[in-house]
Amino acid sequence: MEDMQVLYRGIANIYLQGHNALCPIEETINNSHEIRYCIGDASTEFFIKDLRKELVLEANEAIRLSRQNGFTRDFNQQAWVEVRYEPSQEKVEIELRDPVKISQEKMPLLWLGVLENNLMPAYEVDWEIFKPLAGSTAFVSLVR
Repeated sequence: MEDMQVLYRGIANIYLQGHNALCPIEETINNSHEIRYCIGDASTEFFIKDLRKELVLEANEAIRLSRQNGFTRDFNQQAWVEVRYEPSQEKVEIELRDPVKISQEKMPLLWLGVLENNLMPAYEVDWEIFKPLAGSTAFVSLVR
């Protein structure tokens, strides 16, 4: 993927929105070091590689028990983030890592998920990428 452009690299708050927005990629389930997801479904080509230690364990437990019980709340926290974009295929790769330390400073929000009824609030964003899904829209954006 030599054509990948880095859209953002640094600490950000994560905010996941929408029903069934985060879909685990089966080959990475039960891996204790990382878990990969797609947003909406694999056709969006919006992929997340989560390397946050506690979140990987929690995700595998939620999948094993078929319950989310607060997983989205835990997923939505500060992380070290790298967002790469491949324009010709409109593919997004997001890598999430544990931050070195939690910051109280104002920082960007990596907002991602699936829009309900294709409605999105009018926030001022640095960039945003949308992909259609059956009956809805998957998106990734960076809100400053």
